[in-house]
Amino acid sequence: MKLNVIPKAKLVEGRWYVGRGRNGNVALWNGQNFLTIGMKFADAVVKTEPYYEETSGCFQPFSPVDEGKIINPFGKQGWDAHYGHLLETSFQNETLVMDKLHQNVKAVHRQIEADLAEGDPKAKGLPRGELNAARKFLGMPPLPPAGDLWIGAEFSEPANGVLILGESTYGEDPPLSKYVPSWCRGELPKSDRTFSRIFNAFSGAKSSSASNAEREAFWATIAFTNFVQQPVGPTNKHKASSKHFSDAVKSLSSYLRYISPRGVLILGKGQAEFSAPAIRDMKIPYVVCPHPTGYGIKTATLKDKWNELQNKKMTKGNE
Repeated sequence: MKLNVIPKAKLVEGRWYVGRGRNGNVALWNGQNFLTIGMKFADAVVKTEPYYEETSGCFQPFSPVDEGKIINPFGKQGWDAHYGHLLETSFQNETLVMDKLHQNVKAVHRQIEADLAEGDPKAKGLPRGELNAARKFLGMPPLPPAGDLWIGAEFSEPANGVLILGESTYGEDPPLSKYVPSWCRGELPKSDRTFSRIFNAFSGAKSSSASNAEREAFWATIAFTNFVQQPVGPTNKHKASSKHFSDAVKSLSSYLRYISPRGVLILGKGQAEFSAPAIRDMKIPYVVCPHPTGYGIKTATLKDKWNELQNKKMTKGNE
């Protein structure tokens, strides 16, 4: 088979191509440049290569890589739809072509993740597109827009999977990855009424008498984030506006794809006007719940909403 170079105008953003490059012969087109794997001393790293032209560039694309299509998925939603029994592809020796690249990308991703965990400033400055290119190639979901998420260690277990979608935040609190464990250990400088009511209504225990282990066990099963990510003001007297909510919709779908919840409990009717349609469009079961700190909201009402979501989640799982 003889192939011609694919014109730049016909390249598709997000597709992998086989060709000829300076660092590697398989690369991802990100809409502006190709991303491929090269070596820096003894380490594999992500390299940027512009489209090869007469006076510049260094990657020539000859053929798109056929990533195939799952024709017998495990299920209809989330990761169950992503994985399956059979993959249909017209490029039968793709595995041989990609095997070495896959190993290099995986090694790069592990190093980047390790650097991020340790707070390496160089890793933090890495372009998100490059890290997401590695994650896409490895079959991982893309990173969400920079934001604050809590995903419990047991969130993906079949009986769990509920995302509690808070409304907004205020002040300068630590990230949820530190805030939630601190709340569980009773180390916060002030009480958090929202967290206490969430725990009391949905865990079957009381925060005032629960042990640290009981608190941690509950938070391990759920995910939590706020619909409006940026603080709306310095104190709780500041409330989210319609502008805050409409801006937050733009990022919500990417958070949902990343978290992949089996159900969403929306806290607060005000935000639901904006967040619920986006969740519904993704065919994720959801229930709108009064905000736990609202005036006169009883724990029994919150429990009923939690149970309603569990029933919807179970019904969706049986489809």
